[in-house]
Amino acid sequence: MTYKLYYVAGTASMGIRVLLEEIGAPYELIQTTTDRQTPRPAEQLKINPNGWVPVLLWGENAMYECAAITIFLCDRHAEANLAPAIDAPERGLYLQTLVYFSSSVQTAFQLDYHAHRFANSPEDEPGAQRRGCRRLKETWQVIDDQIGDSEWILLRVVQKQYILQVHAVFFQKSIMTRKETSYTVYAATAKDDFFTN
Repeated sequence: MTYKLYYVAGTASMGIRVLLEEIGAPYELIQTTTDRQTPRPAEQLKINPNGWVPVLLWGENAMYECAAITIFLCDRHAEANLAPAIDAPERGLYLQTLVYFSSSVQTAFQLDYHAHRFANSPEDEPGAQRRGCRRLKETWQVIDDQIGDSEWILLRVVQKQYILQVHAVFFQKSIMTRKETSYTVYAATAKDDFFTN
């Protein structure tokens, strides 16, 4: 069975692509867009009326939302050992952190990158962006506190192969640089030539 993934480079769909690579499952990318002025494919909109990515299809089934797809793929391909088992003590922290990234950290990024979604007018967009930067600082502080003196949050790549989500894949405390208004996170970004299809 081949998965199909509605995909745009530089979006959360990259994290799902990384998961599919790690799992070793065959997949096909369906290029789409995040440009508000460009129509999305009808099949994508039928599955996710928001028109956002990622959208994953397999057989006659489909789903969207990055955190949900991450949980689904990690559970469906448990042999890849990319997430704590359902009965593992770390499972609660894994789910909590995964959903936190998806609901809180990602929303803070969206305030900055997509201020038009949160502002009543173009004049209000800079205020939404400023709030997004403040919210990023707040959300990353929660993650920083959760990491504490550890090197990783959940992810112990050498000892265990937990994958958290697109936004959390391999975020290491030592590569997060504090700034006055936000955290800058340096993470490897996947370019199309990074993957072998």
